[in-house]
Amino acid sequence: EAMAIMGLEPPVTLEDIKTRYKKLAKKHHPDLNKGSAKSEELLKQINMAYTILKLSFEKFEKLDK
Repeated sequence: EAMAIMGLEPPVTLEDIKTRYKKLAKKHHPDLNKGSAKSEELLKQINMAYTILKLSFEKFEKLDK
């Protein structure tokens, strides 16, 4: 689900995750959307998805070594 929220498909790199997060966070930030509650909720989901993907990717990298 995190990949779907971020609009990513495997294989991805950590840089792909970070780049997509920055783009989505900017696009859906409530300050840029007139305080929209929908944008705020979507940004929360994007933040959670980013955190999940980033932590998963970092754990995966440790396993690969």
